[in-house]
Amino acid sequence: MPSLHRRLSKTEVPGYSAGEPAPVLLLGMSATGLGALRLLGHAGVTCCGVDDHGRTPAYWSRYCRRGICLPSGAIDDDILKVLDSFSARAPIPPVLLPTSDRFAHLVSSRRAQLSPRYQLLLPDHALIEDLLDKQRFVQCAQAGGATVPRSVMLRGLAELPSIARHLGLPIIVKPASKEHRDRSGIPKVILLEREEEIAATLDRYAACNGVPFLAQDYIPGDDRQHLSVAVCLDRRAEVVATFTARKRRQGNLGAGVGTYVERFQDAEAEQIAATLLRSLKYVGVAEVEFKRHAHTGRLYVIEVNPRVWTQVTLPGACGLNFPLMFYCLATGLPLPTARMTRRRIAWQSLWGDFYNTFRRGGYREAGMVSRWQWLTQSARAHVGPYLDLRDPLPALVELLHVAREIVRRPARRGADRERSTP
Repeated sequence: MPSLHRRLSKTEVPGYSAGEPAPVLLLGMSATGLGALRLLGHAGVTCCGVDDHGRTPAYWSRYCRRGICLPSGAIDDDILKVLDSFSARAPIPPVLLPTSDRFAHLVSSRRAQLSPRYQLLLPDHALIEDLLDKQRFVQCAQAGGATVPRSVMLRGLAELPSIARHLGLPIIVKPASKEHRDRSGIPKVILLEREEEIAATLDRYAACNGVPFLAQDYIPGDDRQHLSVAVCLDRRAEVVATFTARKRRQGNLGAGVGTYVERFQDAEAEQIAATLLRSLKYVGVAEVEFKRHAHTGRLYVIEVNPRVWTQVTLPGACGLNFPLMFYCLATGLPLPTARMTRRRIAWQSLWGDFYNTFRRGGYREAGMVSRWQWLTQSARAHVGPYLDLRDPLPALVELLHVAREIVRRPARRGADRERSTP
């Protein structure tokens, strides 16, 4: 079991022997990092991880040879010092694999400093910035020939009423840049369908008034119209592999992170994703998110994640190991042989999906899924962010986190009521 606060060895990377392939240092130990860690570790790659978000379950994975837990809110320079120290103790340059927007931007912006000590696989820095900034992404995608929803920038949420009148409801509102998406208290996405929701949003997020947001047309269609296409491209921007998934349920009805996602076939979405990324000269692994218009059938590109993504274990369970392909392209090793299964495989965030289904205003109350349907679909889910019988400790740690949150929630509600009472 890795120690969260143990200092790096003065001699070498723990668990790494001379003559082995290069180790991997994962930047970000969230559920996304855990998925990439397991896929690489199960393939025999020595993995270590670093993050500044506390003791996440990924640190307890059997595949994590060393977990470096930084103080919360560590600045970039402190993270770079840790990276320099780690690489100085490795016999050969490790592969650096960012698993979040923040770390993808950090590695890209400091590539000149990191490239002598690490093996990197990155597109141009200007492209990374274009993909991480919502407004610049719209222009970038249009230049690449993709169709995107109508979009308008907001200098603050106070402009929401006028923008809603301009675009017409319903609309999607989300932070314009990665710096604001990573800050607590700022919503990742807001779906506004009725006039009265605008005033409620302004009141709820009054502290976000100076934060720039992007408002977009809401593309009609239920959750099953949300598709994601994972693409791996080599250093010549040639497509190596693609994989398509479809959401069934997500964090918010109609918007948010998928909580139940299944394998799907959509040749049109794969072609558009591959064409877009090739035209942008992208290299490495990316996830392109789409929504298909329920009435016209037209596909709209919603965003591109220039990194591994939360449901990365879904294609892994189907025979496509995207983190391992990234590793092989970064090191120059032969690509792994894909052994695709024909089974219908689904990914489920068990607690998140349960909550979003059975909470007030959730999928069950909206008549979109019954108890029995949820149970049968859950039984068909083969993978998820934490549960893995080959690597059980992260799921147990997450279970403790969830239990603690359930116990604390009523106490927080009571404290909130006391503060609101005059």
